[in-house]
Amino acid sequence: MTSAKAKLAPAAETPAAHPSLRALERPANLTGTNAPAFGSDVVADTLRALDIPYIALNPGASYRGLHDSIVNFLGNETPQMLLCLHEESAVAIAHGYAKVTGKAMAAAVHSNVGLFHATMAIFNAWCDRQGVIVLGATGPVDAVKRRPWIDWIHTARDQGAIVRNYTKWDDQPASPAAAREALLRAAWIAGTAPCGPVYINLDAEMQEAKLAEPLAPIDAARFMPHADPTASADLVADAAAILKGAKHPVVLMGRVSRSLDAWNARVALAEALDAKVISDLKIACGFPTDHPLHAGAPASNALVPEAIAAIKAADVILALDWVDLGGVLRNALGSEAPKAKIVCISADFHLHNGWSMDYEMLPPVDLMLPTTPDAAVPQLIAALGGSSQRRAEAFCAIPHAPDDDRHLQTESRVRNDPAEVAAALHVLPIECRDYVARFNADCSSRHIRGRAVHNGSLLQLHTQCCGQLWPQVADLHPKIGPLERLAGPQLIERGLHGERAPRCVSPFPLWRGRRLWRGGRRWLLLDWRLLR
Repeated sequence: MTSAKAKLAPAAETPAAHPSLRALERPANLTGTNAPAFGSDVVADTLRALDIPYIALNPGASYRGLHDSIVNFLGNETPQMLLCLHEESAVAIAHGYAKVTGKAMAAAVHSNVGLFHATMAIFNAWCDRQGVIVLGATGPVDAVKRRPWIDWIHTARDQGAIVRNYTKWDDQPASPAAAREALLRAAWIAGTAPCGPVYINLDAEMQEAKLAEPLAPIDAARFMPHADPTASADLVADAAAILKGAKHPVVLMGRVSRSLDAWNARVALAEALDAKVISDLKIACGFPTDHPLHAGAPASNALVPEAIAAIKAADVILALDWVDLGGVLRNALGSEAPKAKIVCISADFHLHNGWSMDYEMLPPVDLMLPTTPDAAVPQLIAALGGSSQRRAEAFCAIPHAPDDDRHLQTESRVRNDPAEVAAALHVLPIECRDYVARFNADCSSRHIRGRAVHNGSLLQLHTQCCGQLWPQVADLHPKIGPLERLAGPQLIERGLHGERAPRCVSPFPLWRGRRLWRGGRRWLLLDWRLLR
C-alpha cells in the first residue's frame, strides 16, 4: 500500500480542482507519521491504493474515524471529500461519476439512518448497472463500548441486509486487515461487468482502535484481475454467420460504454450490416441518432412507427444489452411470436435475483453471447471481415476547441438569433466547480432560444426548443474554462489523464425531426466531473 503522508509534500500529479479550491480543501500544518496508526487509516490508505479520487459524503459520527483519517492522514486528497447535504445526493454523485468515467467512486453514509437515506440512490445505481462503493458504519458492535442511547439506535445487526437485494456484494469486516481485503474485493466486484453498487459496513470501534501491529504492504493491482465475462469464439462465429445471412437486420442499441473506440465500432458494425438501429431513452446514447440508419426517434416504452416497422420487417435482431428485450418485442409485435432470429449480447443475467424484477420479461433468444457489447462488437466485425476503424469525423470525434476566450464572444450574437444558437453554440464547458449541472428545458415555444448563466457554483442552462433539440450554451462564465465541441449526441471531453471520450449531454439523446418533450418544464440532473 502507499505511504499516505509521503504524497502530501509534492502535489499529486492527478488533475484536481482550481488551485484556490485545492488550498481551501487541504488541511494546514499537517503533522504525524506516514504509517497507518488506526484502523480507519488502513481503510483510507486502501482507498488511495485503489486510486479513488473522491468520496462523496454527509458526515456522521459512526464513521468519524474514517473522516479523521481522510483529513489528517491523507490530507483530504485521493480521495478528496465532496461534502453533501444528503446521503442520496452523495451516492447519486458517485453514480454519475461512474457513468462519466466508467470507474467506481466512493460514497460514505452514516450508520443505519444514512443508509436508509441512500437506498433510493443505491437502487438507481443498481438499475443503471453502475459501480459505486458505498461505505457505511455501525456500532460499536461490542455493546460494552457503546455510548448511552445514540450508539444503540445507530447500531443494527446485519445492516447490509437493508440493501442486499440491490447490491452486488456487502460485508462487515471485523479487523483492519479484513477491512482492507473487503475494500479490494468491493472495488473488484463493483467494476466487473455487469457493474453495480457494493456496500461495506465498518465497525466504529475498529475504525478508532490503534493498530496492534503494522499490516504488511500489498500491491492492490494484484488483487484486481480482469474478470469481465467473455463469449467463446464459436459463439461469435455463429452470431456472425447469422448476421451475414440477414437481409433486414435490426440492432437494438442498449447499455454500452462511453468509449470512443466502442462508439466507432458500433457505427462500423451497423454500416457493415446495413442494419436499422433503434435506441432507448432510458439509457445513455450509444449510436448517433441523426445517422441515416437510425430508425426514427429514440423512444422509451412506446416505440415510434419507424422502429416498429423495422422490427416487424426484420429477419435478424441483434440486441446489444437491451434493457427490456421481451418488452420491446411485445410493444412492436403484440402477442405474435417474432419471426426474426434473435441474437442477444448481454451478461446482465448474472445480476438477476428473486427480489427485484428489473430483469424484465423473459425474451425468446436464438443465440446468446454472455458478454458485453464492447467486447463482442469488435469480434463480430472481425468475423464479418470488416474493420472497426473508420473515419470518425462524420458522427464521432470533433477536434478540441482552442483554450481561449472564444466562447465569450458568443454572448452578443446569439441572444436573438436561433440560427446562431443552433450553428455556433455547440460548446459545453468541461470544467465545473461542482459536479452537477442542471438543465431547465421548456419546449413549448415554436423557436429556439438559448441562455446560460453561472449561478453560484452551478451551471444553470435554460433551453427553449421545439421540433429539434439543439445543444445550446450562451453567456458562458469566463471561469468555466476550456471548451469542447458537441458532435451530434456526444460531447467529447477530457478524461482524468487527458484521454478523450464521448458523453451524452442529457439522459435524452439528441435526435432530429420529433419533439423530445411536448411542453412543460423539466429539470434534468447531469453528471459533471471535477476537472482542471
